[in-house]
Amino acid sequence: MNAMLSSIILYLLYGEIIDDEKLRKISVLMFSTSWYYTLFHANYLREVYAFPLSLLLIYSYIKMLKQKKYEYIYLTYLLYVSIVFTHHYTSYLTIIIATVISFGYYIYEKQIRGFYYLLSMIVILLICTSEIFSDVTISYIFNTVLSFKNILQTGTLTILPGRTLFELFMSLSYYMLIGLLMLLGLKKLISTMRENGRNIYFPFIIFFCILFVVSILLRVSAAGQWSYYLSHRATIWAYLGISILMAYGFDVLTSLFSNEYLKHFLVILIFCILAIGKFSQYPPEISDGAIPQPVSFLRYQSALWLKDNANMGDWFLISYSENASNRLARHMSPYSNQRQYNLNWLDYEDFYGYIPFLGPFYSQYMNDANVAVIYSNGEVNIGYKSMLSR
Repeated sequence: MNAMLSSIILYLLYGEIIDDEKLRKISVLMFSTSWYYTLFHANYLREVYAFPLSLLLIYSYIKMLKQKKYEYIYLTYLLYVSIVFTHHYTSYLTIIIATVISFGYYIYEKQIRGFYYLLSMIVILLICTSEIFSDVTISYIFNTVLSFKNILQTGTLTILPGRTLFELFMSLSYYMLIGLLMLLGLKKLISTMRENGRNIYFPFIIFFCILFVVSILLRVSAAGQWSYYLSHRATIWAYLGISILMAYGFDVLTSLFSNEYLKHFLVILIFCILAIGKFSQYPPEISDGAIPQPVSFLRYQSALWLKDNANMGDWFLISYSENASNRLARHMSPYSNQRQYNLNWLDYEDFYGYIPFLGPFYSQYMNDANVAVIYSNGEVNIGYKSMLSR
């Protein structure tokens, strides 16, 4: 359902960027060939639900800059507040994308009102995330910078372990084909710009091309947990722009053949390579065993149990400093309507509420006399620490 919603919104969004109806549809189709697309929409993560909201905001933001209608202004701010409370990291990236779009309008239209909208959105972001900005956001920025440093320092290939030669060949063919389509598409776009004189969304497309290259380098150099997950995020967003170039390139490549049978064969071949190459990279494991796998259904099921049996807003124990165990726990709390009790700045002695026994960090609380295990499904045990222990 989420993937279907994203595709519909993408179709609307590309309609504002691409004039050609055929290229608009091909761009949406190319977006679905992202190797991370299927897994992304199958995960039970907050950013998955924030993604279509962000796409809709970008659409509304472009309409707002084009038409300056109040309904689009109200919709943009309403969506942005929703995104901030759904997934704050997506809200940061949305600000960056809106900035790139605003620069496009400033360069080609000499329009500056987009920067006023941006400033107000940044104020909203700071107000809504003021409680976590000094700790979480700064740590995100630090880890992101560290991830980029890893690109130059890594010496180990950390993706596609244990793949067969066929899977490695198809994965390589997948990226070579994407590169070819992007180059052909870029050449076509530049020639179109020379004929028409400008393209407001050229910075938008180039930004995502750079992000695509960075996402590949991050996957190859995923020396730590944050680099690995950052590469996933960069991938799904990068296809937002490179899908347009791929559509242009696809159109150029297929137009080289006048014979309809050859053209149909080429279309089938292209999508077979993209499909097989995409799934040859599954599951997207890395060789670093310290990095946990995505959220499992049993973990999600335990969060649903909490949602049904606990009170909304009860405390849920986490610790940002314990990355491996903490990431498993943090994935649960949004779906169980629990407030996160962070041990980085709060004392365990004052805590009362639910403890997810996931990973070695939380095991130390198993022997606490005030903690009782109240739920187990084979993968997840959930304990409760009584208020009487305070």
